[in-house]
Amino acid sequence: MRTFYLPYCRAYEPRITQKFGGAYQQSVLSLGDPIYRKVWTAYPAAVDFMTRTQELGRRELRFQQPLLLPIIPMLVLLASITYSTLLIVAFVLAGFVAPISAPFGRLRAVASLAVFAFLFNAAYCLEVAVISSLDIPRYRTVQMYSTLVAQLLGLWFVLEFVSEMWERRKQRLAQETPQDARRHL
Repeated sequence: MRTFYLPYCRAYEPRITQKFGGAYQQSVLSLGDPIYRKVWTAYPAAVDFMTRTQELGRRELRFQQPLLLPIIPMLVLLASITYSTLLIVAFVLAGFVAPISAPFGRLRAVASLAVFAFLFNAAYCLEVAVISSLDIPRYRTVQMYSTLVAQLLGLWFVLEFVSEMWERRKQRLAQETPQDARRHL
C-alpha cells in the first residue's frame, strides 16, 4: 500500500514510452514448452506467428505516445503527485464539516461522497495488493480509474469548501458597518 500512495500515486503512469521487447520474449518462452511446440508446429499460421514474435522479441521495440498535447504528461504527473495531499486535505476538511450540521448541509453530502470514494479506492488497492500485486501494470491501469474518480471528487469537495468559506466571508464583510471595517485595517 505504501508503494501506491507515497511518494506519488502509482496508478498514474507519467511515462510516455513503453518497451515491448520483453513481452514478446515472454510469449516465445511461454509457448516454447515441448508440449505446446508439438501442437503449434502442426499449423503453418502458428509457425509464422511464432517466427514473427521471436523477431519482435529480439528488436526491443518501443512505443512512444505522440505528443499532440504536451500538457497531458504534465497533468498526469501532477495528478500522481497531488493524490496523497488531496486525500489528507479532504479527510481533514470532512472531519471539520461532519459535526456541524446546519451551516454545512450541502457540503456534508459532497464530503461523504469524496470520503467514500477515497475509502473505496484504498480498499480496492488493498484487495489487489493482497490477492495479486500492484507491480503488475494492468492492475495499476485498472486502479487508475477509481483513483481518478476519487481524486476528482476530493478536488470538487475542497473547491466547494473554499467557495463556501469565501461566500461566508463576503457576507460577513457586507454586514459590517464602516466603523467595523476601519477597525480591521
